[in-house]
Amino acid sequence: DSGSRLQIPLVIASGGPFCSGLIRCGLIEITKEFVMNLSHAVAAFNAAYTGRDFALPQRLNWWVEELGPEKDVSTLDADIIDAAMVRLANRGAMRNIAGRGLVVTGRLLSPSTLNRYLSALGSLFKYLKHRRLLPRTWHNPLRDIPGQPEGEGRLCYLTVEQVKNVVSVARSLPWSKFPALLMVAFNSGLRKGALTALRWRDVDWEAGTVTVERTKNGRGIVCPLTMDTMAELKTIKLLDDKQDSLIFCGKHPNTPHDFRHSWERVLEECGIEYMPFHALSC
Repeated sequence: DSGSRLQIPLVIASGGPFCSGLIRCGLIEITKEFVMNLSHAVAAFNAAYTGRDFALPQRLNWWVEELGPEKDVSTLDADIIDAAMVRLANRGAMRNIAGRGLVVTGRLLSPSTLNRYLSALGSLFKYLKHRRLLPRTWHNPLRDIPGQPEGEGRLCYLTVEQVKNVVSVARSLPWSKFPALLMVAFNSGLRKGALTALRWRDVDWEAGTVTVERTKNGRGIVCPLTMDTMAELKTIKLLDDKQDSLIFCGKHPNTPHDFRHSWERVLEECGIEYMPFHALSC
């Protein structure tokens, strides 16, 4: 019952899946004095978060670094947030390079990316309001900040012939699983996150399907694959006989392979203007 709940500092309450489970079950009570600090508020949100947007905690951590971990959440206003967004836009896109860490690329952040940073902060505010950890009279400053106008975007897709060429070029690259990844993506319509989370136990060899237990919208799906794609999977299965291993791993069976450079290379060699990987699943 509520009398047996623990009131403990958030730095302890947010420590891993066990504690986040206690938070969700109400066995740990996060009290107001621990979460008004921005760093603690974000840690509480991350501990309780069960969604599939893996970039959301990363964006919230950016807010902590930008505004300061000791910042009182209730003192955030539109001017403070808007100034931080201007700094983010001026900084531009960054990229993680081995041995160098995050480096500025010189590219502008898209309006949709900037809006996601605001949306992440909105998710934090909603969480705190739901737990009554912000004053009832508190005004959400995001209501006074208009989002960036987003264009319709360009339609990105590859034709069947282009996919064949891309797969053919991929066979010449060092990572031997790349052709199979491309074929599964094109056949199934699965996006990158779902593809890289697939394990061998998710493959039904008799039915010719792969099962995704949980997609971005929270539901599971079963994807039928062509005979050619199943044959490609059987070829790379010879390299790994562990059912619990990720299908599209690199050297380590539980770590997805980073194929961004490979994707860029095959597009370049095929003479195709750069497009995001999900163009395969359109």
